[in-house]
Amino acid sequence: MEQLHQLPFDVPFRNQYVCAENYRAEGYHSLEEGLFWAERSCGIASVRMVIDAIRALHGLPVCPCQAEVLRRGLELEAYQKGVGWIHRGLVELAAEYGISGECRRGGTTKDVCDEIEHGNVCIVSVSPHFSGGLPREDGTPTPRGGHLIVPYGFYTEEGELTGLLTRHPDCFPEYIQPEYSVSIQRFDASFSGNYLVFDPKGCVCHEKD
Repeated sequence: MEQLHQLPFDVPFRNQYVCAENYRAEGYHSLEEGLFWAERSCGIASVRMVIDAIRALHGLPVCPCQAEVLRRGLELEAYQKGVGWIHRGLVELAAEYGISGECRRGGTTKDVCDEIEHGNVCIVSVSPHFSGGLPREDGTPTPRGGHLIVPYGFYTEEGELTGLLTRHPDCFPEYIQPEYSVSIQRFDASFSGNYLVFDPKGCVCHEKD
């Protein structure tokens, strides 16, 4: 029988989708600004999930909106044009909210699941929509990585990993998945090996200016 193992606390879903109905609530000055960043903010949505999960665990207020976190990240130069959100920069951004973390390279799916088992929150780099290895429009295989998500659980059957449970933000409504179960095969084919780890016990319980 398949068993689900997940974090012992809630990870609230945060998304990167922006439209005329929500851009003000997400803190953007205009719809145009929101649409520009919608395609470029999977990292912000993911780090916001981590920040809000850990701060809520410590009884601290969560982030009021997406644009607030994004602008603080821009101030830290965590975003590089043509590259995207730098993993080190996202760790530094989380630290602005009192959350300690670190970057990892060359990891495996089991490494990520071990972190979840120990109660740590991860952000992982996967192919968009877990499409790693699948043919693109030009026939070439989709490379690993390029999109950031938050896994918060994993499945095992008879001691073997069978899949992961994830929060999958996206800028397109058809791909938004607050609770997405992905097979171990699709995850392995899409995971770049790069991920971030945040320890809930390392939260500095005070507001930063």
